[in-house]
Amino acid sequence: MSVDPVSRLPAILALLRQQISAGSAGKASSHQRNRDKKLKAPSKQAGDLERKLVARLDAITPDDPRKARKVFAAFIEATLLAELGETLANDAGFHQMVDTICEQMMREPTLQADIESAIIQLIPPSD
Repeated sequence: MSVDPVSRLPAILALLRQQISAGSAGKASSHQRNRDKKLKAPSKQAGDLERKLVARLDAITPDDPRKARKVFAAFIEATLLAELGETLANDAGFHQMVDTICEQMMREPTLQADIESAIIQLIPPSD
């Protein structure tokens, strides 16, 4: 019996949303406004984020020892920007937040298989 590896991505995103909510309780109104703007924005933003994610994935060399970690971090970064707005990338603590979220999620045993499946699907094919 085969399980669609992408079907578990919602669990990963739910945990990510939970982490974001817990860490930004005091800033909810500004984040909510950014999120509302994003939801009303045309799909051009989604296309831009997808292109940026693909470019980041393509830039990871096949022999990079931290390849899996970088692929997952690129996915988390793109997800955060899609959920909270691209202006978040300009925040001084954004990349540290991405690192913290990745570390916490990768330490969660119930997410390991899902994260590995997501990484496998995101890794650019080798030439």
